[in-house]
Order: sequence, then structure tokens, then C-alpha cells
Amino acid sequence: NDGTGRFSERILGDGPVSGYLFAIKLADLDRDGDLDAIYGAAIPGAATVGRATAAGEFVFEQDGYYPFGQLVRHCDAIDYDGVRRMIDFGLAAGCRTALLTAGDSHFHCMSDAEIREINRVVAQHAAGRALVVACDWEYATPQALEFAGYCVGIGADILMTRPPDWANSATVDSLVAHYAAVAERIPVMVVTNIFQTRPAKFGIETLTRLRDTVPNIMALKEDLTGDFARLAAMCVCTKWAVFAGGGLRNYMNMLPYGCDGFMDRHMNFAPKVSQRYWNAIQDGDADETRRVIEKIEVPLENFMETFPGGRDAAVHGLLEIYGIAGRWRRPPYHSLTDAEMEKLKAYVQQLGLL
Repeated sequence: NDGTGRFSERILGDGPVSGYLFAIKLADLDRDGDLDAIYGAAIPGAATVGRATAAGEFVFEQDGYYPFGQLVRHCDAIDYDGVRRMIDFGLAAGCRTALLTAGDSHFHCMSDAEIREINRVVAQHAAGRALVVACDWEYATPQALEFAGYCVGIGADILMTRPPDWANSATVDSLVAHYAAVAERIPVMVVTNIFQTRPAKFGIETLTRLRDTVPNIMALKEDLTGDFARLAAMCVCTKWAVFAGGGLRNYMNMLPYGCDGFMDRHMNFAPKVSQRYWNAIQDGDADETRRVIEKIEVPLENFMETFPGGRDAAVHGLLEIYGIAGRWRRPPYHSLTDAEMEKLKAYVQQLGLL
């Protein structure tokens, strides 16, 4: 340690790799200019990765990766370079928003400290180039308020706050109070998956109360689809921006009811699909929008669902195929094997996307 948080490595000797290796190996895993550590590795077995968190101190956040009987091929560190490349790729393709969301961003597999850091990295990298939507995940109101202040400090424009509702424990009144408190600190986006175990009436009543009584709510991300999506869009579209949480056909389902836009995974690897679809929407060309859905979105989604680990495993595979980020997801999530990657690559070539 040179006293500034940067570390150097001097190899004194190497031997055969077998049994248990407790020596520290140093590498700049996230390419931020300082060296990170890999240590406590059983070969084959578990590798632990430490990331430097404090200048001048040997302090690390610890993550575990378990290759289950294979030699270590990659480390379980968040691929911040890949995140930055995703942002750059999207902005170059015409996207004007950098948005984190708990599911696609894998908050289920992150510590609270990592959730804070990924929000900071996105806000910092997209600053001045895109609208930045930060995200929390099932934070109780006091924690959500602290996190809202943190998001203001890192330069986020909006916070998608998603309160907990285990066993339907919240009420309309308590949810309205939560959103109102957070909205006093930062503009807020509501995401409707909070209502996934609730009757439609509960969700629409909550949205109506928020629309009528809470200023500084700016947007709705709609995740539930179907009739609820249409009702939700109609409820808030005169005051909030509304977008479909995923899928081109979900946007078509909501379009006549006040939906403004959509999230689209194609933007992450094949933006020409998104652009073709959006141009058709703007031109009022229903036949062309249907062709994009029928010939590209539906068959690709159906094919991705056939992989172990489901559609998201394939989405991460596509990021690697297109040279943007690695395929790897944290255990127990499945990451595509080499053979599965070849199968996926052949299919996107068949669709004309590669």
C-alpha cells in the first residue's frame, strides 16, 4: 500500500495450483486505478473478491463467488466497466435516459452498499448526458428517506422508490405517506409491481390518492400489464409521465390510454429494432409496429425463455455477444455455458440482428 489506496504486487514464487490457496492476488478488477484483491480461493472451490473502499487503508467489501467444482473463470465483482459501456452504447443509439431498476439491475443479489455504489456509478457516468433515474429496493420509510438524500448528493434526477409490502402489510394511507415523504426530498417515480399481490382496486386507489395529493411525483413505470396497466395509465397520465416497464407489445396495450414510452431490452444490443419500432409508432404505421413485434420481439423472447436461468440469463448472454458486458450472474442465478452462448449467437444471426 503506497498510502493513497493504491497497491502493488510482488510475486515471490509460484507453484502448482491445487488444494487450498490462501495467498492474496491483486488485480484492478473494475479498472478504477487501484488494485483489488482475490483471496481465500479453494481450487476448485470458492474465490472471494475484495474491492478497495478507502484510500490509505486495506479495507475491502467482500463478495463470494462459487464455481462449484470448476476452475475459477471469472470473479464475482460488479462489472462497472460493463455498466459504463451499456450507458455509452444506449446514449450513442439515441436513448436519453439512464435508468436503474431493481429486477434488471439485480438488486436482489446486491448488498445495500453495492446498491448505493451502482447508483453512484450510473449517476456519475451519465451526468449531463442523460436523465438519471436512481432506484432503491424495498426500503422502509426511514431508510428510503436517507437513500433519497444520498441520491440527491450523487446527482440523480429522479428516484424510483419501491417500498416493502410483505404479506400485504402496507395500507393505502401508509403507502401514500411513504411516497409523500420521499417526494419531499427528490422527484419520485412509482413502479406498479408494488401492487402485484393486491386487487386492482387497491392499486388504482393508491395511484389516485398519490396523483391528487402528492406533488413531485413525476412518472409511473408500469410492470403488471393487462387491464391494470390500462387503468393505471388512464389514472395518472394527465399529471405524470407513463411508460411500459418492458416489451413492445405491452406499450401497444397501453398506448391509447395515455402511455408515453417504453423500456426495451433491444436498446442494449440491437437498437435498430427499437428505432424501427419507434419510427413506426410516430408515423402511425400499425402494420410495421406489428411486424417488429411478430418477427423479432416475440420469437426472440420465446427463444430466450428456453434457456436454463430464463430470459435474463439470455439477455446477459447477448450483452457479451455484442461486446458490451459479460454474461455472468451471481449464484444461485444460472449463467449461460459456452454451448448455450453459441446457440444464442446462432439464433440472433438467424434473426438478422448480428
